[in-house]
Amino acid sequence: MNIEERVNKIVESEFRIPLIIVLATGVISGVVSWIVSSKIHYIWPENMPVGQYWGVIMAGSTLISGIIVAVVTWVFLFGAIHIIARAFGGFGEVQRVLKVGGYIFLILLVGNIVSAIAVPFIPEMKMDLSYINEETPDISEILDQTKEYQTSTGYILYESIITIFKAVAMIFTILAAEALYKVSRMKAIIACGIPYLVYILIPIFTMLLTLSL
Repeated sequence: MNIEERVNKIVESEFRIPLIIVLATGVISGVVSWIVSSKIHYIWPENMPVGQYWGVIMAGSTLISGIIVAVVTWVFLFGAIHIIARAFGGFGEVQRVLKVGGYIFLILLVGNIVSAIAVPFIPEMKMDLSYINEETPDISEILDQTKEYQTSTGYILYESIITIFKAVAMIFTILAAEALYKVSRMKAIIACGIPYLVYILIPIFTMLLTLSL
């Protein structure tokens, strides 16, 4: 079965299947993110009870944010691809590319699972937040600890794995877009490359911004 036949088979499937894949990707991403973030142990001021419930708060927030980010990424990433492909003269409905995108999210789901191998290499770290009640808190130590955390071998490995799987997903999306919109390979590369580059580079720029502070 060639790529065009596979794409046609996907667009004929029920919409709930790609939706379930995207939601599952969000759940897995949230769980792995929670495991990664749990490597940081916060020391809270004694008069702030939030410290007692921080573990529960983090678990819930990372899970919910993982699902939200997955759905938003799915809609905006493949919505942008649809708009650009149509501007290039491609034919197709947005629902069709969302279905294909949902199945491509299987690659990102696997990437999130594989990224868990980096967790043992991420160092345990304590961050002292006992100063946050002060009028002029000194956050330089927190920034230094954050930089140390983000430049650790484990964290770089974690982010690298995610980035590699995003790049693989982009390649499959280009092939699918070429078949789905009946456009040339170059137009498919541009239509998919622009949104994917934004998707891939945002976390990298965010980390570089933190390191530059």
